[in-house]
Amino acid sequence: MLMNQDILAGLARHLLTALGGMLVARGWTDTARLEAAVGALITLAGFAWSVWHKRRAPARPSLPAHD
Repeated sequence: MLMNQDILAGLARHLLTALGGMLVARGWTDTARLEAAVGALITLAGFAWSVWHKRRAPARPSLPAHD
């Protein structure tokens, strides 16, 4: 079974939130920095996923020109 983009994004958000909660609880960061970091990571992951997905997609044949 393959995971789709929504499942992977949700899983990534939950894992980052759990990791971030641990970092805040230990005093290694604060919530504002954590929110910015998680947002940046999700944005970068989405960008990388988009590029990877588009590079894997087969090229579409061009439509014939109409006169």
